[in-house]
Amino acid sequence: MELAKVLLEHGHAVTVVFIDHPSKPPGLAAAVDHVVSSQPSVSFLCSLPLRRVHALVIDVFSFDALDVDGELGVPTYAFYPAGAAALAVYLQLPYMATNIPTSFGELGDTPLEFFGVPPIPASHLSREMRERLESDVYNAALSRWARLPDDTDGILVDTFESLEPRAARALSDPGFPAGGRAVPPVFCVGVVYLCFGSAGVHREEQLLEIATGLEVSGQRFLRSFKPQRTRRPTAVAAGVPTLCWPMYAEQKMNKVFVAQEMGIGVEVLG
Repeated sequence: MELAKVLLEHGHAVTVVFIDHPSKPPGLAAAVDHVVSSQPSVSFLCSLPLRRVHALVIDVFSFDALDVDGELGVPTYAFYPAGAAALAVYLQLPYMATNIPTSFGELGDTPLEFFGVPPIPASHLSREMRERLESDVYNAALSRWARLPDDTDGILVDTFESLEPRAARALSDPGFPAGGRAVPPVFCVGVVYLCFGSAGVHREEQLLEIATGLEVSGQRFLRSFKPQRTRRPTAVAAGVPTLCWPMYAEQKMNKVFVAQEMGIGVEVLG
């Protein structure tokens, strides 16, 4: 919703379309009702109003919605919340996969050389990228990232250019190795990204303290219920170092970016 607020500030009308999914986390309905009631300037629908859509913004978990833009004939933008360096890695993986004889999972801790980011051990890639070559999960993930340069008009990424200058420059470099395809324009739209992961549990008083702190900070923030990414913007804004404790998804890659590339954190070992 913080992204929606930014778009509203620039004079754009915003419509959020809910996708009905068979897996509904507990409390989701109440959370949706709260968001709807607290955002009177945003329209909320369960289907697309075909004649009113001027652009689509999809998140990284909804890349299949790219099929819709061809029918609507409107610009489509992807929103990626995990930073420019991780985005650069994933956009290069489909091209890299065609040049290695085995799966990434079989490479173990072998360092993978990427354009614009530090070397990443193959074991640090997300689980779906370490599946067997014949895995449907692996091939579906690879296919989604392969089509992103061709099927979007731009990518919104949650970062600041000053925080990830090398990765940001790489994404706009004409020589970026994306299998001969040009990467669409990348826009850095950094906000405070607050995420506790799908397993994050807090007491009521803790949630109250968090909400109070966010309110008095006066900063835009993004509260996510998706698997946890990194809270780099929060730490940088506060002027404190980051402790990297990677557990799943691309958190191991983020640990490399934060500790080695940016130099703003250290890894928790043991």
